[in-house]
Amino acid sequence: MPVIRESQSNSIQYSLPEVYIVEREPAASIRGASTNIAGLVCQATRGKTDTIYEVGSMEEFSRVLGNYKDGLDGYLYAKNFFDTNGGVLHIVRVTSTGTTSASYTASGAGAGSGGVFSITADSVGTWGNDIVLSIATGSTTGLINVSIRNGKELRAYDNVSTSSSNSRYIETIINEDSTRFFDITMILSNGTLPTAGNFSLVGGSNGTTTGSALADDAYVGVENGSDRTGIQKFKEDDEILILLSARNNDTINAAMITHVNDLSLSPRRAIIAYTAGTSVTNAISYAQNQDDDKVKIIYPRLTVRNPFTKQNDEDVNPTSFAGAMETLLPYNRSVSQVKLPATVIGVEKILTNTEMVSLTKNQINPIFKKKGRGFIFGSDYTTSKNPLLSESAWRRAKDYLAISFETSIQPYKSKDIDPELWTEVRNALTSFLDGEASAKRIGKSDGSTPYSVKIDSDNNPQSVVQSNRMIIEVEVSLKGLANTIIIYLDSAPDKTIVNA
Repeated sequence: MPVIRESQSNSIQYSLPEVYIVEREPAASIRGASTNIAGLVCQATRGKTDTIYEVGSMEEFSRVLGNYKDGLDGYLYAKNFFDTNGGVLHIVRVTSTGTTSASYTASGAGAGSGGVFSITADSVGTWGNDIVLSIATGSTTGLINVSIRNGKELRAYDNVSTSSSNSRYIETIINEDSTRFFDITMILSNGTLPTAGNFSLVGGSNGTTTGSALADDAYVGVENGSDRTGIQKFKEDDEILILLSARNNDTINAAMITHVNDLSLSPRRAIIAYTAGTSVTNAISYAQNQDDDKVKIIYPRLTVRNPFTKQNDEDVNPTSFAGAMETLLPYNRSVSQVKLPATVIGVEKILTNTEMVSLTKNQINPIFKKKGRGFIFGSDYTTSKNPLLSESAWRRAKDYLAISFETSIQPYKSKDIDPELWTEVRNALTSFLDGEASAKRIGKSDGSTPYSVKIDSDNNPQSVVQSNRMIIEVEVSLKGLANTIIIYLDSAPDKTIVNA
């Protein structure tokens, strides 16, 4: 079986995923995988900046990250993602440094007793000013009923105590509630009762640099040990494969590219766009300086209807649409020529045929209007200069197979390496590939078996076995003539990933 390897001089040392990956033949008709989850960095009205929120609908977005507010880009970006039938967004909120959380300190009922406890919104922003704290006498002497409401959100704690020695101590009871949207700080813990009544939290602020004035550095984020923000926060997320930002410019795009090329995050990739008003010439110039199969560029920007301003349109970064489509694509489909939803009402620039051809030749994915089909993506390219990796779908297929094979062999890594184990591993991989073939996600034009699995004494000589390694060669044909991925799975703890 002929194998094409890239020069080992360009190899990169890395331990995950534990595979060698080598491709051969052009991939013009390859169609990709479907299990991607998108990670989005954006502004929102609420939500902690040190938390990654998993959102599967706009209802969930509104509940955990708040509703629409003019100038904050997250809501409309997410809305258009889900309007495009996007699947799941993992979201990191970014804010300015001038934001504050709303709070209220409950005063003691007795003269001179001072504050008893403070209730504080669990994230910064004016949203917390709508929270109402209610305190009433409990059904048992010395206990109180406390409720905290934010619109339809209500958390009620009946018959709680302000004494730390009581089993119903209010701080303990509230902190055990993982669904709360506020925090409590005790000032007195000697049983002093607070004044009854309804009290609004105050002091919540969105800061002085919200909206478009927010610094790009907030999106880029920082990494201080385990204290991460912005894009850097996604280093803690093992699930996302597509990285998106609600704002795109050279600074943020560079940070996204650096992020997805961190080999500990492989096979993550980024979808980026340009600042509004970028010319075709400047877009091409930028793309020509890139060479990365993990980066996909969309041009130009889309215009969608803003449902809150009605008469005004909103320019939206097109990566929301590309990311949405990639999260839902079946294994054997491409984003190429996919029609965009009805929420798209225009593009920032109407492309001529010459411009579309020029963009595509430079591996930029143009968006244009086609009679009878609406707005569509005209191509599906990464910025890679390697023809084997220039199509985004080829990259997705490679990612999908690498992850699937690595998962398949995990149960066998602790076993003794011998011919019996080789048979078990071969059967496991064959079973998986049979399923892919039956579902017509892999195949050959002549109808023959579209894969082979080799694990025997030829590729596992005694020297390999004695080093406690196991090497498997898997060759897969993907719905096209001579479009083949050859993957080497190796059980050793340290690997050289070729062209990863």
